[in-house]
Amino acid sequence: VWRNATLRPLLSARYLPHELAALLQAVHAPAEPTPPAPRLSAAQREWCEARLRALLGEELPLPLIEALNALLRVRAAPRWLAAECASCLADCVRRPGGVRALIVSLRGRDEGEAAGRSRSEHAIRLLGAVPRNAPAERYYADLAPQLLDLAADSDAYARCVGAGAISTLARRRAPFAASLLPALGALSPSVTAALLVDAPPSPAFCSLI
Repeated sequence: VWRNATLRPLLSARYLPHELAALLQAVHAPAEPTPPAPRLSAAQREWCEARLRALLGEELPLPLIEALNALLRVRAAPRWLAAECASCLADCVRRPGGVRALIVSLRGRDEGEAAGRSRSEHAIRLLGAVPRNAPAERYYADLAPQLLDLAADSDAYARCVGAGAISTLARRRAPFAASLLPALGALSPSVTAALLVDAPPSPAFCSLI
């Protein structure tokens, strides 16, 4: 049923957060001296690890990010679960289409200019934070083509996030900025000049692009 193209989106929206929470619990939860339930056998744990890898590697980025964000919003979630969700979220963003999925998830409903600006700044902060479980250069290499694609997007919100994230990462890492200069040449000169100095982007910068 899960692999049915028609039913899968419905199942993802409803059950994916629960399945991810259960798998993360089985694979990453700290061991307790007196666990509330019998410990998993080696075979069961191996199955859970394989299923978690399959979900994180094969599921579309948007439903994965939506599910992980839902778990991160649970106030009563233990710290280890929040940390694992954040790590999984960073891995999802690095996948092709992951950055766009993240900003679609964060954007939600259009609730006015102020809310849109707040969400774009939040997305830029998330993208500008290099995850601890990934080498910085690899992270930059995975995000660069996605951010360039957003910076040239027809949607103003996507352009603002793409340009702001490029600016943030370029200010922190000179080699990253240098590697993007040839591609940035395809953008307008005013945007190219502003990218390296204005992050997070001001309203005026967002209107410029």
